[in-house]
Amino acid sequence: MDEAKPSTSYEGFDSVLPDTKDLVKRLFDAVDIVQEIQKPLQKMAELDVVYQAAMREVERVQDILNEGLMGMNREQVDEMFDILENELRMAQHLAFWKSGVMFDVDTKLQNLIGRQTDPQQSKQQVTKPKGCRSKRQAPTARENIRRIESDTRSQSVVKVKGKDSPSPPAVSDQFLSGRRKKIKVPEMSEGRSIQKKRGAGRPRLPRKPRQAISAVTETVENENNLDPLYCLCRQVSYGDMILCENKRCNEWYHFPCVQLRQKPKGKWYCPHCRGDRCDMINPDLVD
Repeated sequence: MDEAKPSTSYEGFDSVLPDTKDLVKRLFDAVDIVQEIQKPLQKMAELDVVYQAAMREVERVQDILNEGLMGMNREQVDEMFDILENELRMAQHLAFWKSGVMFDVDTKLQNLIGRQTDPQQSKQQVTKPKGCRSKRQAPTARENIRRIESDTRSQSVVKVKGKDSPSPPAVSDQFLSGRRKKIKVPEMSEGRSIQKKRGAGRPRLPRKPRQAISAVTETVENENNLDPLYCLCRQVSYGDMILCENKRCNEWYHFPCVQLRQKPKGKWYCPHCRGDRCDMINPDLVD
């Protein structure tokens, strides 16, 4: 009998191979899709971490605001004020720059107007009542300076007249309890004093003209202009003032000009010498 030989035909494999190739192709496509989806998912996870941190910070700030300043310790209060100070520093620099420009313009304008007007007219302009000002509005620093200068100027004029020679009746302005009161100087004629000393029968000497009075006021104004000037506004000292801690600066500043209401604790540096904070000196100025 003839032995049975194994079959060498590949019948059936032709139908299986195309299905396997298609399955492998689909698996590779699925792997590519998973890799493409993994990148945005990872980015979303990173954003979620940042979002959760931001939400925790918001909740912390909300809890602090709910508790109020009374429930905060000293370090937290100092930290909050440091943040507020950093935010306001830029506004202060702009305010300083604006005040300096306005002061320069006002000074030049006053110099130009003062050359064309009489001292009496300028004095009347200073003593003019300000009816348009509201009751709640406080006087500005410039008005306080003008008031002090006019007060000292009038008092110095009366002193000079009393020392040099008798003069015709004059009226001096003095500030008493925030209001002006006119005090008349007792009348002393030059002729009467001469008659008492040298005897009667002498004719009275004529009074001095008003030009002499204006010359005295001009000399007094020149003496007042020699007073030292301070601060960013370059005015005389008045009110509360603070000294810069920088030894090279050694400049005094008015409280309103540097946005201060009371003396700060610790060291204080002026806008020209301070660093990131008002109690820290600029590193460029340190040796």
